[in-house]
Amino acid sequence: MTDQYQHMALETWQSNGKEADLEHAVIKLVGEAGEIMDQWGKHRFKPGYECSREDFLDELGDWWYYARILLWLTDTPTEFVKSKIYKIIPKYNHESKAVLEILFGLHANSSKILEYYFHYNIIETDALAEAVNYLSARLDQLNSNLDHLTYLNHEKLKEGHGWIEKSKIPPKEI
Repeated sequence: MTDQYQHMALETWQSNGKEADLEHAVIKLVGEAGEIMDQWGKHRFKPGYECSREDFLDELGDWWYYARILLWLTDTPTEFVKSKIYKIIPKYNHESKAVLEILFGLHANSSKILEYYFHYNIIETDALAEAVNYLSARLDQLNSNLDHLTYLNHEKLKEGHGWIEKSKIPPKEI
């Protein structure tokens, strides 16, 4: 059964058959994790480069888009991954520590998803759940949440894969 998160992603997904869709979504999920890591690295270490909150949320929204597609392709309800609570994740008071936790969780688990898909031809939904958990556990420190990311990504994709004006990005209360 398709839930609201998956439905919003599917409005812009162009299917090429389940096997091709799985490969496409896995590759893009890992690619987006790399883009997020690259964006943060430039922000931290490249003189004169700044990654705004909106830019970072936009990249996170892209990763979340492919995660939702994978959930749909594997018949995994979004609530399943949202309900996986990992008590071991400490809450940081410093924003950069929260970002590093997101980066670690997305990159490590996206890589695990890629490995399992290409070696064993399965989608490791527990790794996907853990990655979503890392993301959702830290978004509040960036004044956002999964609903907010879903909305931002959906609005961007509705406009034909273009960028929405940063001034149009609503606060997290959606």
